Amino acid sequence: MGHFSHSKLAMYETCQLKFRFAHVDKLDMPFEQTVSLAIGKTCHHTLEHLYKQTAKGHTITLDMLLAYAQTKRSSETIALTDVTDDDWALVVRHVTRYYETYAPFTQDTTIGTEVRFTLPLENGHTCTGIIDRVALSGRILKLIDYKTSHSIKTTADNEYTSQLKTYALAAHHLYPGLFDTVQCIIVYLSAQVEQVFEFDHETMTKHKQHILDRTQEIWQKMAEYSFFPDNVIFTHSPGKHCQSCPFLTLCPAWKHKDMIDEEVSVADLAPTTIKRLVDEYVIAKKHLKEQEKKVEMMADLLKKYAHHHNLLALYGQSAIVGFRATYKLTIHDKDTLSTFLKQEGIFDQLASINHATLTSFIKKNPDILRRIDKQIASWDPVLMFGKITHTEEDE
Repeated sequence: MGHFSHSKLAMYETCQLKFRFAHVDKLDMPFEQTVSLAIGKTCHHTLEHLYKQTAKGHTITLDMLLAYAQTKRSSETIALTDVTDDDWALVVRHVTRYYETYAPFTQDTTIGTEVRFTLPLENGHTCTGIIDRVALSGRILKLIDYKTSHSIKTTADNEYTSQLKTYALAAHHLYPGLFDTVQCIIVYLSAQVEQVFEFDHETMTKHKQHILDRTQEIWQKMAEYSFFPDNVIFTHSPGKHCQSCPFLTLCPAWKHKDMIDEEVSVADLAPTTIKRLVDEYVIAKKHLKEQEKKVEMMADLLKKYAHHHNLLALYGQSAIVGFRATYKLTIHDKDTLSTFLKQEGIFDQLASINHATLTSFIKKNPDILRRIDKQIASWDPVLMFGKITHTEEDE
């Protein structure tokens, strides 16, 4: 059966096609070590070291902790990243603020750092993950997750809390009987802000069901894809997340951007290329929309003029526009009209109260209209465009 981490599920929910490329087709997904990731990784390693040492009864000074962080800066993964002194100052600031806020680190007892879990699910799949720190304070189990992002999530339901709910489910599997309450805590290192969440039984039940449903859905799609690889089973979802996607050259929503332009030639169109044709099409479409709006305005003005002067034809220098007189149903009060039709016992004969069905019914039963108050609905005279002809001079 399948093993699904929170990040895998999040990727699937963001873009199914990216999930397929990465975890079904198992295409190489180059890992770009950005400055932000380097800062985050260093802070996580440094705080992990801090709590491992304090759990052993060792005293760690701030200078010792910053010295340890400096060793991580020269490590291979961080050294390959273009981390400037200004970037590194963020690491120093995050670690220093954390140390000054929580020293001497006796608020709770750390029972694990970088705790890996494999949560078995009722459908045979498993959900995996890593919790930054697990601590115990009396009968309260704390699941702590560090974030180096400058953006603090203010809503109670976001991708971070979804991750924490999964951690809470795992805690019941990892530490049965050890606690009465689970607190899920996000620590934003950039501002030293804590967000504490306690999820009730109903919330946890819904979240677990969501994981069960999603893992089963993915597993079924993977099975279907193995039999029908040419079918569109994993859909793509274009958005801002595409900017950092390593599979843009394979995605049907993006791959044409980097394709070689092809020449095309069609009757009534000058020879061009596909990419030029795209631009020309969009421009022509825009002009067409503008022309349609202009035509609509002219038509409205001509109808009003002809109606005001009781005319069935208007003459230009080289064309004639004809009209035909008819009537149009105007509904002024839909609710009152519905009540009237119910009282008359004819409401059920109409599929819905709209112009098409009601107009057709009234034409067959004109006596109904005489009993409807004109404030509710009226049968108004209108002019419709008829034949449009061109004079000989224009030809």
